[in-house]
Amino acid sequence: MGTSSATRRNSNTGSHSKSSDGQGADQAAPGLFGIASDLRVDDFELQGLLLGLVGRTHGIFDGDYQPPFQAPAVQELVKRMARLSGADLGNRQQVLEEFQVALEAMQRRSSVASQPSIPTAEVVEKFLESRRPDLAEESFVTHRTILWGFARAFPTLPTDPEVIEHYMAERRDQRKGSPSADYRRLLYSVLTRFYDFAHQRYDALDVMKQIGRPSKGKAKESDYLTLDLLKLLLAAIKDDRLRAYVYLCVGQGLRPEEPLRLDIEDIFPDRLRVKGKERTEWVPLLAEVHEALARIAAGRPGSDPLFVGYTTNRRLGRKQVYNIIHDLFREAGVAGIKAAPKTLRHTFCTLVQSAGCDRAATEALMRHRTSNVTDFYTHLSAEERLGLLRAKLEDFSPLRQANSHLPHLHKSTG
Repeated sequence: MGTSSATRRNSNTGSHSKSSDGQGADQAAPGLFGIASDLRVDDFELQGLLLGLVGRTHGIFDGDYQPPFQAPAVQELVKRMARLSGADLGNRQQVLEEFQVALEAMQRRSSVASQPSIPTAEVVEKFLESRRPDLAEESFVTHRTILWGFARAFPTLPTDPEVIEHYMAERRDQRKGSPSADYRRLLYSVLTRFYDFAHQRYDALDVMKQIGRPSKGKAKESDYLTLDLLKLLLAAIKDDRLRAYVYLCVGQGLRPEEPLRLDIEDIFPDRLRVKGKERTEWVPLLAEVHEALARIAAGRPGSDPLFVGYTTNRRLGRKQVYNIIHDLFREAGVAGIKAAPKTLRHTFCTLVQSAGCDRAATEALMRHRTSNVTDFYTHLSAEERLGLLRAKLEDFSPLRQANSHLPHLHKSTG
């Protein structure tokens, strides 16, 4: 501080001397907004800033007047500011910033209090109705499960970010029975879209904009098969159904659940109609993969599921496929790597990139939504896009890397 500020500080300090009745200023009665009238901030500038912030609290509350500093956190900040003097004035900026945050939180709560109550179930029903045409069946079921659980927890739409943050932190993944970073990110994604819809349709406060996206947690390297291990795995396959599934995941990069959604009518000689996470997509189809799919589809109507159980003749489920892939890894002698369908997709991505495929094409083949893919492929027609990706797939697919010639397809054993 300059000399003039120091002079003002000394003058202000002198005003706190004992009064004639022996009472010190520390015993003065409470003053404006519950702040003690003996405010001892020995800096005129700081006092001015404090009073300015106090003034900003006027008009925050509707209806009958309530002292803005009833909130304990704000009261404590005011007391801290009042105690500042001398060398402690170096903390002034920090305290002012904390005070500013507290006031903004009060303003948000006031805004929330003025929001009309909106039945959560009504918004959930309308949101799911609007999303039904765009979501794959499994994604729709996931959205429905999450949002109806949210509606049961909150009969009226919550507008306090802390309440929703606590809910996301405590909510358990029903499949795993415990909270996880991936599940919190899924909750965040679904609730973000839900609140955006509620804001557009019901003029509700889009509270998710005040909540940060949960972190991924501790990063870990994904398991994948080297080219030599992939050759061992392919050599261990002894029936067409398993070969077709592995080819789709490790040769085409499909997600583990996507082959299970396929019907026979989704297969074409040069392309595949895939029901993805959020939409139906066309992907190029390798000749050897088409051959494997055609063998297990032969003689059945187009509306039949492609992958069915040998004994039930019903569509295969995720758990069944997980067990089949786990057994395949064991029979192939592949150890030390997670024996799961997802490892096959990770293998596709890793081997495609290591073979020299450019990042944009790799992400497009994986059907990731990234700026690279958007920028590179937006201007292309559907046929142009399929043509470019087919060329990339034929050059870099791990199946083409693992097989110098097409393997003989064994007859089904079921």
